[in-house]
Amino acid sequence: MGRRPIAALALVVAVSLGFAAERLAGPGGAWRSAARAAGAEAVSSHVGAHTDVVAGLARHFQEWEALVPEALERSLRVFGERFPALRRLLVADREGRVVAAFDTGARVGGERRLVGALDPSPARLKALVARRATHRASVIEAGTVDRIELGAPILAPDGSLRGYAAADLEVRSLCERLAQLEAQAGVGLGLLDADGRVVCPEGRGAPRLSERVPTAAGMTLWLRPPLWRLTALPAILLALALACGALLPGSRPKKGAAPESGGAG
Repeated sequence: MGRRPIAALALVVAVSLGFAAERLAGPGGAWRSAARAAGAEAVSSHVGAHTDVVAGLARHFQEWEALVPEALERSLRVFGERFPALRRLLVADREGRVVAAFDTGARVGGERRLVGALDPSPARLKALVARRATHRASVIEAGTVDRIELGAPILAPDGSLRGYAAADLEVRSLCERLAQLEAQAGVGLGLLDADGRVVCPEGRGAPRLSERVPTAAGMTLWLRPPLWRLTALPAILLALALACGALLPGSRPKKGAAPESGGAG
């Protein structure tokens, strides 16, 4: 068999092996769609749902001035125990002074220590006074989002600010959920806040070779296939291409070259 048929056969084998390697590596679209959907749902159910809870609290306390502090605290306790990711739940007046509070993560006896003090987040009060709408802001510690401050205005019938409900949303449980998905799907997962700062995993920003997916609250989920997938298949195809090149004819006789004479003239 000549070199050209051998090279053609080698090329067919190389392409076939390349497709086989891709199948062994896993269908590219499958991991993306499954991990994207699960990750986006995790963010939505954590950030979006808990933001809705705080907004619901604000509606629940429309007539908070008519309630005794004990009744306010009982309601906050119920919500706090039902949604443990919400910390430092509070109701404050329009000056930011806390009239009721409950913290599921506080030490025994310290659940209502904020009562009578000003909201520990003056930025939240300023934002709610300036814009009577649901407030959400990341709190950065050591370069990573440590928690998300939430707030929702309690409005009077004329639209003026009477006070607000607020809470801190921890992100640790969300990051643990994304880590579980990462292990199950075999794909890197991470989350950035609306300003591009790292939420999770801690200290690990989005790599260059990653897909970015918008999620709830303006956050961005990033996904990246394993490094072996990014490198193994190209390496296999490169090796096969080099092997095919080695089988191609190394030299050919030049056109017009006279054949060597068989005897002396």
